[in-house]
Amino acid sequence: MNAMKTQAIPTTGEGISPRTAPRILIIEDDVDMADLVSRELRSQSYEVHHLDRGVGRVECALKFRPDLVILDLMLPDMSGFEVCRAFRESPSLQDTIIIVFSGRCIDADIVESLEVGADDHIPKSTSGTVFLAKLRAALRRKLPELERAKVLTWGPIGLDVETQTLLVDGERHSATHSEARLAELLLLHPNRIFSRSEIVEFLRGRHYHVTERSVDVLVVNLRKKFGAHATLIETVRQRGYRFHAAA
Repeated sequence: MNAMKTQAIPTTGEGISPRTAPRILIIEDDVDMADLVSRELRSQSYEVHHLDRGVGRVECALKFRPDLVILDLMLPDMSGFEVCRAFRESPSLQDTIIIVFSGRCIDADIVESLEVGADDHIPKSTSGTVFLAKLRAALRRKLPELERAKVLTWGPIGLDVETQTLLVDGERHSATHSEARLAELLLLHPNRIFSRSEIVEFLRGRHYHVTERSVDVLVVNLRKKFGAHATLIETVRQRGYRFHAAA
């Protein structure tokens, strides 16, 4: 991961309070990487526990009761695939969110991760901001107490995340799933520049494919729907896109 550099994420109603902080279990034998990820997660108010091997992982998880597991594939005593399979075979852990976080990113590894029950496979080269955003998205989908704010708003632009509807000067406009997800990312991180590759990483999922070219098309479509406020989505030459929000 690129030094896991992140910035504070402005939110509208979806901050995590200590009382409802999700529990995250990291299964990673690289202590430096685990410490780096743990610090970033704790800075976002998550409760974190770390295991450096696969043996004992189910027993530990049953005690810690994680909401989400970050799982490396290259463990010293067993493969991450075996760990994931064991979690899915445990009645108490079947619904736990499992995110494979690995340097092994060939198609075969990604496919196997998903086939043994992982919810996502994130490369360790992923930027810290996108990594955290994908964890938050996975948690929101599965944990009712972390449900997203019904409407994200910055100035004249809003997004009803439940219906995936854009609001422009109070008027509703339909949006595709990918358009709504891109709008959500930009509204949650105003003024932060996202490269096309970072946007691809955030939008990519199990059931649809995104390319850097399709990101440009999504931006064009969002600008059309923003109407008179199209310039709020800025193109930053040779860097990417950002939602320009007044300070």
